[in-house]
Amino acid sequence: MLKLQLKKNLRRSVLQGQPWIYRDALTPTEPTNRACLAKLHDHKGQFLSWVMADPHSVIGARVISTSSAPPNENYYRKKLETACLRRAHLQRPDTDSYRLINGEGDGLPGLVCDIYSNVAVLQTDGIGPYQFWDLDFLSEWILSLSNIKSVYFKPRRELEDLAPRVWGEEQNFSEIKIVENGCSFFVDAIAGQKTGFF
Repeated sequence: MLKLQLKKNLRRSVLQGQPWIYRDALTPTEPTNRACLAKLHDHKGQFLSWVMADPHSVIGARVISTSSAPPNENYYRKKLETACLRRAHLQRPDTDSYRLINGEGDGLPGLVCDIYSNVAVLQTDGIGPYQFWDLDFLSEWILSLSNIKSVYFKPRRELEDLAPRVWGEEQNFSEIKIVENGCSFFVDAIAGQKTGFF
């Protein structure tokens, strides 16, 4: 298990909800080439939180949990369920598109999922979150939602060497018809900005 330690006293900031730890606030560690789960200790060596350690970004760690127990599949599933409940009010007859997963705001750092009718578009904020998150697990959970037929992973611009991925049904992801507040639009999840409708 990778252990990270803060150089300065940021304990209060993290416990109050600061989701990012920049690399220059961390003591140097053995270099790694993949993002991974790590224990973050404060400047005195006391446990502070579980984080996603990211060797590819100036954001060296993204806070996942301040609980003493390490996050596991059940923990992530509960975070996903909570995110879904938070957006329940957005699912109306006149709206079928909304942001389901909002990264750090939902305790799922570096991960975004937008719903466009019956298509879910996934993106990660850089290579670190892409390496960290199990997209197969996430897609399986998203496809369990009653109205979702397809999950489309769209790599961000800095990940263009990665191929898009599809779970569930193949569809025309460049022309998804959606309704927002009673107005109809077409979303291009392939070539559109960000997840397709920014």
